[in-house]
Amino acid sequence: MFKTKKQKEFEKRIAQKRLLKELSNQIKKLDMKKNAFIREGQEAYSKGMKQQFNLAAAGLRISLNQKKRVETMLMNLKITSQLKDISKVTVDFLKQMKSVSKDLIKITDLKSFDKISSDFDFALRRFTSQTENMENFINDSEKSIINTDSKINEGDIKDNEAVDLILDSMKDENINHSFEEFKNKILNDNSEE
Repeated sequence: MFKTKKQKEFEKRIAQKRLLKELSNQIKKLDMKKNAFIREGQEAYSKGMKQQFNLAAAGLRISLNQKKRVETMLMNLKITSQLKDISKVTVDFLKQMKSVSKDLIKITDLKSFDKISSDFDFALRRFTSQTENMENFINDSEKSIINTDSKINEGDIKDNEAVDLILDSMKDENINHSFEEFKNKILNDNSEE
């Protein structure tokens, strides 16, 4: 079965914690053995047993050397684990910086600016063209309306009548001369044109 990177990393962390615990337990056992060899050496000395004393001393020396090696391994494992964590943070930082750098390169790429500039110029030209077309349309519409107005038939509504209809539809029954004055002003302004 294939394991994901996260699963593998998790298993490594579990194995590392297990090893740290085993090494700590080994140090405790070696401490107990050290104490046992000291007691046995004391007992052999008190009883005058030179060979057993030498054996207890050799056992003490071996357990102290082994304890020192295990303590060294434990310390190395702790330090390298911390260094690995620091390295991982550094690698993650570098990966992120690489990603950001690539994005910056894309953003600041001269071709991108050229493309944006070209697109902007094109859009501006189209906008200007559309604005000119709109102005021409409005001018043509005004001319058509003026030409149509000059051909008013006898039954057609005139400008002042259209304004009058609009203003009358807005008239509130409670409004007095001020509305009539406003209406007359509008009608007079239109008739002057």
